[in-house]
Amino acid sequence: MFTTVDLRKLQDRLDDITNKTEVIESEEIAEYIGQNNTPIMHKGKEIDVNKLDYDMQDISDGIYEINAPAYYTDGTEVADGDYDELYDIQELNDWIYQDYSDRVAPQEAVEDTVDEAPEEVTNSGREEDEETRAGKLDRLNVKGSDIAPVAEQLRAEYQKDADEWNARYTELENQAKKEKPGITGTDLMNAVFDYDDDIVGYVNIDDLEDKIEAMDKMLKDPNMDGDDIISALEFSISDTSPREELMQDFKIGVKNMSPEIYSKLFMYDVDESKGTTESIAQEGDAELDELKGMLGRSGVMGYTN
Repeated sequence: MFTTVDLRKLQDRLDDITNKTEVIESEEIAEYIGQNNTPIMHKGKEIDVNKLDYDMQDISDGIYEINAPAYYTDGTEVADGDYDELYDIQELNDWIYQDYSDRVAPQEAVEDTVDEAPEEVTNSGREEDEETRAGKLDRLNVKGSDIAPVAEQLRAEYQKDADEWNARYTELENQAKKEKPGITGTDLMNAVFDYDDDIVGYVNIDDLEDKIEAMDKMLKDPNMDGDDIISALEFSISDTSPREELMQDFKIGVKNMSPEIYSKLFMYDVDESKGTTESIAQEGDAELDELKGMLGRSGVMGYTN
């Protein structure tokens, strides 16, 4: 299932890499990609996207970070404690993807094209490799039940780490109470972290709980498709580093379990990324065929499977 932003990105990408004169009528495109001008709301206020600053880490895996300060249209700032909630707003996620695709990605693609030698652009072996990768990508035919063993294993590992953290925290908490009878609340919490413990002080329990929640989402819905699986990985954790750790753990688990399923979910290998292995000039006819197929599956007129 593709969102309106996905379809817009696919159509824009198609227009970028083909020199053909065939163009889908704007009325037909609008019917599928929409023109969403609905305000993006949070806690009853409209987010001012014109002042929104973000860093896109990896658009292919949906990894980005919103930089503070973020504003509402009434001029007030988003509270520090509310930033995590912004990543759960699907309309905001869609806006960031579209903004990056329209404003930043084309410029980066031009720079990549300029830097690349002409003989590399026409390398037939590379094009065949890209065609092979694109042909194997098939997220709609991957279900939650297919990756359940990986989700179960990772959940067990994360839960073990969380249990270890909680047990150690309790030990330190009891120790602090003995040293300072009557200590409670924030003072008690600060005393625990002041011990600079190797487990409590250097493992983020919130990140572990978010990873566990992501695995629970997959295990609770055996019928979710590959797009939903990737979404659960991309939007479960707001901070970049633990989110990348979760994605890496999941990729390694799936690759070890089933290379076939891995190739349907991910276009790039565990240690690869779009930023280091691909540019617009390198994609060529293989991606053009894939984009046409994706548009055709989504019902856009003029393209069929």
